Amino acid sequence: MMQPTSADPLPVGAPGLASDALAPFELTPAPPRVVGPGRRERNYLERLAHLEDLLQFERERQRILSGELDVTVRVERGAQRRLDRLEARLEQSQARERRLAALMGALQRDNELLRQKVLELEAQAAAALPASTAPARRGFWARLFGGGATEPAASSGPAPAGPAPTTGARGRRRRA
Repeated sequence: MMQPTSADPLPVGAPGLASDALAPFELTPAPPRVVGPGRRERNYLERLAHLEDLLQFERERQRILSGELDVTVRVERGAQRRLDRLEARLEQSQARERRLAALMGALQRDNELLRQKVLELEAQAAAALPASTAPARRGFWARLFGGGATEPAASSGPAPAGPAPTTGARGRRRRA
């Protein structure tokens, strides 16, 4: 015959059971069954893992960006220093340029005064000498080859009929 179990109780006074069988019996609990996380719990744990990954990614990104920011600050500071040096050099150059312009103006004025004085002295010298004794200025080639508009008065013999033939750079005769 079958013994009653905790999952299958028989009603009291059921036929085929002895009266002592109706005595109370002890129920023993079954060991708890280990059940893994359910669908909701798995989604929650996956979300937590995803958020932790995002947090770690953002921390790494922040570390990289702070390094880039430090480099940018250093570059900017260096560029500002270089700009300051270039501006100082430009100001020095402009000051030097202004001084040179003032000196050139003074030299130009002195040159103009000297030119006027030379003209005055030439005019005085020309007035002091008689006009007939003043030699005419002749060019270098005219003095070298003896040609030109003014011939010395003490010439020996008749003047040539045409201009004197000259030689070129390669020794050939050129026609005038």
